[in-house]
Amino acid sequence: MSARAPHSLLRIAVGVGLATGAAFSLSACASLDGMMAATRLSGPALSTADAALPTLPARWSGASAVAIEPELDWLTPLGGPTLTALVAEALTANPDMASASAQLRAAEARLRATRGFSGPSADLGISASSTSAGFELGGSTERATSFEAGLSLTASWEPDLWGRLAVGIGASAADLEAANADLAGARLSLAASVAQQWVQLTAARRQLELAELELATRQRALELTERRFSRGLTDALSVRTSRSVVAGGEAQVAAQRQTRDRAARSLEVRLGRYPSGELMVADGLPRLPGLSAASTPAEVLTRRPDIAAAEARLTAAGLRATEARAALLPSLRLSASVSNGADNLADFFDPALILGRIAGNLLAPLYRGGALDAQADAAFAQAEASLAAYVREVLNAWNEVETALAADGFLAAQEEALLRAAAEANEAEQLAERQYREGLATIFELLDAQARRFSTESNLISVQSGRAQNRIAYHLALGGALPPLPPA
Repeated sequence: MSARAPHSLLRIAVGVGLATGAAFSLSACASLDGMMAATRLSGPALSTADAALPTLPARWSGASAVAIEPELDWLTPLGGPTLTALVAEALTANPDMASASAQLRAAEARLRATRGFSGPSADLGISASSTSAGFELGGSTERATSFEAGLSLTASWEPDLWGRLAVGIGASAADLEAANADLAGARLSLAASVAQQWVQLTAARRQLELAELELATRQRALELTERRFSRGLTDALSVRTSRSVVAGGEAQVAAQRQTRDRAARSLEVRLGRYPSGELMVADGLPRLPGLSAASTPAEVLTRRPDIAAAEARLTAAGLRATEARAALLPSLRLSASVSNGADNLADFFDPALILGRIAGNLLAPLYRGGALDAQADAAFAQAEASLAAYVREVLNAWNEVETALAADGFLAAQEEALLRAAAEANEAEQLAERQYREGLATIFELLDAQARRFSTESNLISVQSGRAQNRIAYHLALGGALPPLPPA
């Protein structure tokens, strides 16, 4: 570098400073209102503090005692280690998990991109050209060809005068938080879905076994009726009625087999398996103890991944509304460029030459047809929509917990009543069969007693299945964590 370079650099810096200051002064008048608003750009336009939520009770309305911590391992009581292993398999093989993981990686990449775009940028260009011309020399035509090559370097940087770029980075970071919460929510939702389908398949198996037992009972009654008819102890109406009931039982068995087959295939797909319909489950439904209310209405807001995602999206939307307001303010962009041909390529790397071409531009939006104001209004409206979505998620979370708590009590009462009804119906069926054998009851009374028994037991299976699925929904509503899972 020559001895004059420091003086040149000083003159360049002073010149750039004066030009920038003049541009700032000229634009300040045009953007006075916008710069007055700059003091309000330190945070998001809306946050959870703006949410209009009802006053929270100290405990759930369905709670009869002091709230306790949610159970960590809620899978084992429902299906033992087999169900836990199936949940681990689903979390590895289900395509919804792959989609949620990809969305998380995309959010991470968008955050890196936002950070990259907010910093300095540099572009290197390479150019090359050749020319050819013909000329006469000594009576013959000759051609002369020349080749030129050059390099160009352009660099620019926008200082974050009003924090607009930082706010944009914050919005992308909030998007990443939402994607993380979405992934956690997807894992919990998938685990609950597998457990509920496990219960459905178990209930379908129990209903099939009950239908097969009912068919066998109807067939024994038909055989008894045909023997009595052959001895003249009953009429043809009783025989045909028994045959009709047996045929109906065969149809019921086929229907229950279809239900079991459909439930098995649905669960296999959830596990990422081929839907062969061969999955086997437990012999019976779990007998569940009474439900004790866990956590509190306030604590559940910090546990549920969907609420965490809604809060993060509200933060992102509020920051983007702030970013849109900041777009109304002046922006400063510094740029420098240098280019050279092959003949003086050394000058390309001369710092004095590069700094001598720095330019500072302070731009203030004067007129864009109302586009910037409209973008700011749209961003703020989107933030308001995100706030409403957050309130909706919160209210829905409370409703899900309260509904599950109340439903468990109702279902427990139904289960207890149906257990007593099933015991009485079983005794009534045995009594009716003895009386029919002795000629003291008709075939219609026997069939009615049998139908009452099997109907009661079928309702009991449905209630037990519903209570188990409601228990799963309760843990899902609490945002309960998953227990340590074995490798798939």
